[in-house]
Amino acid sequence: MVQADETKSMKHTPKEPPIIGFSPAFGVEDMPFQFPLVVQLVNPTLNDDIELRLENLAGLFEANIGEELGEGEAWIIPTEQAQNLVLTPIPDISGEFTITVNATVTDEDGVTVSRSVDVPVSITPEADLPILTIEETCFKISGGNSSATVVIDVASGDEDYSEIISLLISEISDNSSYIGAFPNVTMTTTQVAVNVTIPASIVASDGVFEFRVIASSMEIINGAEAFSTTTGSIPVCPGQGTTEQPPPSRGGASIQSGGLKWTAGALFSFLLIRHY
Repeated sequence: MVQADETKSMKHTPKEPPIIGFSPAFGVEDMPFQFPLVVQLVNPTLNDDIELRLENLAGLFEANIGEELGEGEAWIIPTEQAQNLVLTPIPDISGEFTITVNATVTDEDGVTVSRSVDVPVSITPEADLPILTIEETCFKISGGNSSATVVIDVASGDEDYSEIISLLISEISDNSSYIGAFPNVTMTTTQVAVNVTIPASIVASDGVFEFRVIASSMEIINGAEAFSTTTGSIPVCPGQGTTEQPPPSRGGASIQSGGLKWTAGALFSFLLIRHY
């Protein structure tokens, strides 16, 4: 009889909420990060049912395991796999976030208890790699000079309007002139046309003109940068002849844009200030 009373007493012992083990999470923009969780029952019974849920996600994170609820508003995570949980932020988000973790336990009598904790998440901004392409072109020779228009296309996968794109053209002969065909330094387009004019004798020496283009994307928040580099090559157009010219002057290159004029040597750069 005493034993029965003890069993009855144990059965009706008030159930306590589970314990949730967690640590603040840290990640980098566009990259998955670890979000390990541990759920421990305080007074478990044989047929306890446990539900572990991530809430307050607002569609900003995707879990590598479990079931998505709604449009990323919440995720149900299998407790036996919670220690291996990995979250991936949607593209181009960074900053400080809070994810609510809720653990609910229901016993065989339908008694339910739960506990919620708020887990801080910090996502560090990271610059997106620019996409850089150069359209094919060739030199047309006229009056002892060779001229060509180089169209450079710069695109970025950035969508959070937090990056500045810059473009650097280098490894160019001192005897060339470059005119950027844009109205001012603030760019509103992804394409930049650069007119290149050099003495025909330079082109005639090897029949090709090469240069390097570097596009960089910089995060305004923390200065993180990503770079794309490509080499451009401009040949003489088919059927074009060359006219021998006196040795060109070794003076600096003339660069003009919007009424401004600079003198440059082997390096020409301009900044495309574009907030994506």
